[in-house]
Amino acid sequence: MTTNNGCCAGIDIGTNTILMVIGQQTEQGAWKILRDEHGIARLGEGLSAKGLISDVACERAIAILARYAEIIADVGVTHVRAVATSAMRDAANATEVRIRLERALGHPISVIDGSTEASLTFAGTVDGDSRPCLVVDIGGGSTECSYGTGGRVALAESVNVGVVRLTENCLAQKPSTAADIETATSVVHAAVASAAARIPAGTHMYAVAGTPVALAALELGLADFDARHIHGHVLERNVVERWMHRLTSMTIDELRSLPGIHPQRADVLPAGAIILLTIMQACGIDRCSVSTAGLRYGVMMTTA
Repeated sequence: MTTNNGCCAGIDIGTNTILMVIGQQTEQGAWKILRDEHGIARLGEGLSAKGLISDVACERAIAILARYAEIIADVGVTHVRAVATSAMRDAANATEVRIRLERALGHPISVIDGSTEASLTFAGTVDGDSRPCLVVDIGGGSTECSYGTGGRVALAESVNVGVVRLTENCLAQKPSTAADIETATSVVHAAVASAAARIPAGTHMYAVAGTPVALAALELGLADFDARHIHGHVLERNVVERWMHRLTSMTIDELRSLPGIHPQRADVLPAGAIILLTIMQACGIDRCSVSTAGLRYGVMMTTA
């Protein structure tokens, strides 16, 4: 076991993914990242229809968290903070599932509200950027929009529109029909319109989570995930729109064969492109910076 005094882990238990970052803060206040882990459990699979997290989805999450527990022990983490978001906020059996997941992880799990999620995502993404910034986190069950200046959050909102939820409710068939795309776009626009109206012109936008990361990888032609190229990549709105039209026209097999895209994420990528494009249009933003950080980083920074 490697011992790291003051080593912190931040865990984000989402509707589609379960992510963990482990870092250590230097004397200068910067964070040295030791591990950055990714797993897809899709806790929210079927949640919209049944209101419950299924045993199968729960078992997938347990396996991921058990692996994370081993990593935490091996690295010698001294502070662990785990949070759960949309799926665990919505599920009728959330308490039962949380207890099972806590046993696998060996640490408490807090179910946080959407505003807290948005604020933590902002903190984990802007990284000292003093400009007026909008951070958009497109999750599986919800999307968080946070706005602030000088690293301070002035607006933090969460809407119940995410890639898994939108796919299951509007975009289940592949390819998507024009009517499906129109319906999905209308759903997203109605959900984000209020927040978008409060974003000042000239705001810099960061986009985090799987959708912008995947779109950046596709645009760059990457066969494998490479944060060095993806983090900070700028996506123009016309590029997002081009990929939205291309992705929504694909069959499920075509989506799963895309280079650099995890097969378990492929089916929800069209929905993610619609969400990102609609938010950029609603806010009048022409480009966004892709960030591979986000909620788990904000959680890590608040563990000590």
